[in-house]
Amino acid sequence: LSGMDYPGLNVVLVENGSTDGSPEAIAEKFPDVDLVCLDENTGSAGGFRAGFDHILKNYDSKYIWLLDSDVTVHTGALEALVELGEVHPGAAQVGPTVLNADFPDLVMETGAKVDWENVTSAPMEKGERDTPDLRIYKVDYLPQGCGALYRAEALKGRSEMGVYTRHSPVEPTDPVFFYMWEDI
Repeated sequence: LSGMDYPGLNVVLVENGSTDGSPEAIAEKFPDVDLVCLDENTGSAGGFRAGFDHILKNYDSKYIWLLDSDVTVHTGALEALVELGEVHPGAAQVGPTVLNADFPDLVMETGAKVDWENVTSAPMEKGERDTPDLRIYKVDYLPQGCGALYRAEALKGRSEMGVYTRHSPVEPTDPVFFYMWEDI
């Protein structure tokens, strides 16, 4: 991200409970990054929620771009996603085509349809060859940490969204989802 030249880009990094010196190393190497340090590993859902909460509280952003630490971002990806969001103002989020890191011409997915009754998902275009064509699908799920772009307005006041975290009926502060399906 350091090589990106996007106007008004703020980078917020959620450090999810590391004890190996990562927060200090990040702060030293990337002083312009807004570092949010959590006391414990709260899993994907907790990390996403902490990041969203921090951004919604401290920034006046129209969009929030969610990236896991192992994502490689292609040049122009953010611009393309923002443009897609602007063309589709009713979309709460838009997402990229996710390519296979080992076979970059193969699609991992472009989103998925969810079979809610059987709690399964069917990734769209999985294993197909990537094309430069713009493909727009209405999906139940976007691969969140792989570059989903959220409309900030859609996240405001939505603390019960799955990507934030789902709570058990017994103790409202205990996340049910730590990893996998936390973003459905």
